[in-house]
Amino acid sequence: MKQRILVTGGFGFVGSKLVELLLHKQDINIIVLDNLLSGGKLPLNVDFIYGAIRDTNLLRLLVPQVDTVIHLASIV
Repeated sequence: MKQRILVTGGFGFVGSKLVELLLHKQDINIIVLDNLLSGGKLPLNVDFIYGAIRDTNLLRLLVPQVDTVIHLASIV
């Protein structure tokens, strides 16, 4: 069974680099949560959810569905 990893801010500079590295792992499914206010490129073979980490209702739905959360979202 694949491990499900949620990356907040996965469209940003650091987040997108991490997602690219994680894509080389065979046994994981990557979900990216981002509001697209800034950032780099996002690989096409990840699940993408448009949203903000301040949306507590969205987080209540997402977090129980994943095994790991990597929080990289920020506003500079």
